[in-house]
Amino acid sequence: MPEAIAIASVSPKDMVAILTENRRRLVMEVMKRPMTLGELAVSLQRDRTGVTKDVKLLERIGLVRTRRESNPGHGVRTVVRAAARRIDITVTLEG
Repeated sequence: MPEAIAIASVSPKDMVAILTENRRRLVMEVMKRPMTLGELAVSLQRDRTGVTKDVKLLERIGLVRTRRESNPGHGVRTVVRAAARRIDITVTLEG
């Protein structure tokens, strides 16, 4: 895992839309350790559907990564991990 990644040139409007409190908490959880979608839902006290949607968005913008792995006797599970140990986000304000 990289030590740090940087997301640059994010508008304040996009930042507010992307990093809601729920999504920020999700990223912070997987920065501690990789977790399955089910573990995240329990840890964050949220429904799994909402967690799954947030993970997909956060993965599209590069803040988290997912990996599907075999879960013997139970099919496949999705493991979510942070994209880096530290994430720097730069917000650009223009007048």
